[in-house]
Amino acid sequence: MIYAYFLEHYGLFQVATSKAAYKAENVIIATDFYDVPNLMNIPGEDLPKVIHYYKAPHYYAFSKVLVVGANNSSVDVALETFRKGAEVTMVIRGKEMGPNVKYWVRPDIENRIKEGSIKPYFESNLKEIKEHTVVILAGVVCGGMDTHKLFIENSRVHAEQIMRDIAANC
Repeated sequence: MIYAYFLEHYGLFQVATSKAAYKAENVIIATDFYDVPNLMNIPGEDLPKVIHYYKAPHYYAFSKVLVVGANNSSVDVALETFRKGAEVTMVIRGKEMGPNVKYWVRPDIENRIKEGSIKPYFESNLKEIKEHTVVILAGVVCGGMDTHKLFIENSRVHAEQIMRDIAANC
């Protein structure tokens, strides 16, 4: 912990760390983007297993990790925890990764998804977090460019495939 106090009489700050105390005219406080949680306001978000402040990937080695989002922080967490041996799943609201994902990271996450190392749920939302499972609401049952060929009579197979996949991974 670092503490900073303004010493009015001297016009200086006193900064105390675990190593020493310092006096300074100015103090700069630098925080990371990981310090600003994006709360989802869903049931189960307050469970102890839900983390809003990512620190380091080794805490998640060899565990199942669900990352919500597809922008820089989410992509970094997904890749870092994957590299430490986590089984990573991503819930992504859009059809693809965020448009501002760093250009040198985008190919890495896309390749991990393409090879099946990281499992994405595109056009989906996390609806609830339970003790051992989560509820993900899929946005569409079928899609693609040939939507004129899809009717309720011939597209039910997609819903069945999605439900089988979800059930197998619960």
